[in-house]
Amino acid sequence: MFEHVLFLEKRGCNFWSDEPSTSDVGNYRVCTHGERVFGKDNKYYFIEFSLWRDRKQVRYTNKRTGKPLKHPAFDIINPNAVAIDTQYSDAEGSWRNCKLEEKLHEKNYSYTIADILAITNEIAKGTFNRVIFADKKAIDAVSGILKLAGFRERNILENLAEVERVQADANYLVYRYNATDGESFEYEVYSKRITN
Repeated sequence: MFEHVLFLEKRGCNFWSDEPSTSDVGNYRVCTHGERVFGKDNKYYFIEFSLWRDRKQVRYTNKRTGKPLKHPAFDIINPNAVAIDTQYSDAEGSWRNCKLEEKLHEKNYSYTIADILAITNEIAKGTFNRVIFADKKAIDAVSGILKLAGFRERNILENLAEVERVQADANYLVYRYNATDGESFEYEVYSKRITN
């Protein structure tokens, strides 16, 4: 059902109402649920993406004349860039893949869902064709939901757009599963019940 879906968790805060970014991500920092992306180099990667507003590049020459500048200038090369951090683990610990990050940063990707998919597909052996924002617990709950689900709930899961945490306290953990067509249902994790 979710074979080509990249699940991302929102780790930052949602964009402020006055945010100048044109990003469709809607949150300042998103990441995978642990080391879940199987790379072309046979390593499992955790990937974090964040908004890099007004990415600059240093310039040492005059734009018009090409003569050297007395002081370096900084030009904005992408007002809506993405910062990428990777992590993989082996028997000796956890590591960044700095060469991979450098290669991706050179391509000057933007902080958009399309570019996040492009970056992930450059890293991964498989192909991802859409992003769903959801907490790890919400995705882990899907197997339990499928045991209870009727046609409506299955249809929503097949067309899932986003999962929102509605309530989280000592008694209840409720998620709302939203489909691309606006339909939704809620599931309470502790009691394992579909609640609406």
